[in-house]
Amino acid sequence: MPDHPGPGKGEEATVGLKSNLKTLQQLTSSAEAAKKHRDDSKHERAERKLNEAIEAMAKHEGGSKEGRRN
Repeated sequence: MPDHPGPGKGEEATVGLKSNLKTLQQLTSSAEAAKKHRDDSKHERAERKLNEAIEAMAKHEGGSKEGRRN
């Protein structure tokens, strides 16, 4: 049996990090850009799904009206 913990049985670790102000600013900027990209993508997906639902409803409604005419 392996000595490492299985899924959900993680252990804590403490690490140290040395950096300078310029590097920390770059990391912060990159993190903010990644967050903005995720938010933008989320909004684009939501808008696309809404449009797809509207189109599906319109097709369904159009088919229902045609069925009532016959």
